[in-house]
Amino acid sequence: MSIARGTSPAGPFVGCPANPVLSARSTDRPIQNTGHADLVQAPDGSWHLVLLGMRTKGMTRSFSPLGRETFATSLEWVDEWPVVRSVTLTEGLNAPTFFDEFSGDALGPEWIAVRRFPHDIGRVAGGRLRLFGEARTMDDEQPTFIGRRQRRLDARVSVSVDRGGGGGDSGRDEGDEVRDGVGGLTVRYDEEHHYDLEINGDEIVSRACIPTISTEFRAPLPSGTVVLFAEMTPPPPSQYSGMTCDIIQLGYDSHDGTRTVVGAFDGRSLSAETACSFTGRVIGLYCVPGEMWFGRYCEERLA
Repeated sequence: MSIARGTSPAGPFVGCPANPVLSARSTDRPIQNTGHADLVQAPDGSWHLVLLGMRTKGMTRSFSPLGRETFATSLEWVDEWPVVRSVTLTEGLNAPTFFDEFSGDALGPEWIAVRRFPHDIGRVAGGRLRLFGEARTMDDEQPTFIGRRQRRLDARVSVSVDRGGGGGDSGRDEGDEVRDGVGGLTVRYDEEHHYDLEINGDEIVSRACIPTISTEFRAPLPSGTVVLFAEMTPPPPSQYSGMTCDIIQLGYDSHDGTRTVVGAFDGRSLSAETACSFTGRVIGLYCVPGEMWFGRYCEERLA
């Protein structure tokens, strides 16, 4: 961010000798790509900047899985020029645990969909979220998907899946056809960059999709209700660890407590620098054909 001043809105203007007055370039600060700032004066007369930045990971601060976020910092006026404090992380920045048991009669405003509203494709009743498949995969520009933005770098997201719909108290209308759907949990950047954990017939499929490449791993589907999870984990210590932001593990917990990782994929493919946009990841639930019934959804710090 640079600044200039003049005696009139029409100029002429003189640039600050210290320009840029805010930059993280060639630093190892935890917040990079700082800019697009607005000046704000607080009620006590102090001055601050509200700006955009990215929490980057990797040895060269190269990957931003959360995309652009909003930050604030303070400044002082010296000789009528702003001297800006570097943007730092504060205590308590990480988001609190979030869970949704779908106990109300509608989705909360924190849920989003792609190019339409969540209530157009999902219904909440009896402690379940019901998604109606439209034969659209996560490659589609308008998938049957609702999600929430990933809010922390170390995260575990989980959801229970009830393929039978939970019986008569789960919101099924009389005469509804009970169909086993195809769908599950996905970590989405856009329609070309997403990692899916999908229940499909008697299998659980872990799939990584990036431009020109798609790969899958499969595991048998256990009986009963399962809990699907996505975990954003630090890369294992190695020379390679500095070349990525995280490893995304996709798997499930069965009713007997067994934890199974079906696939693990490089997180840098789902970052702003690789996907070439700055919106950040959105994690959520999807359905392709049929219908899917989801129970408790939880986002928490990785243990």
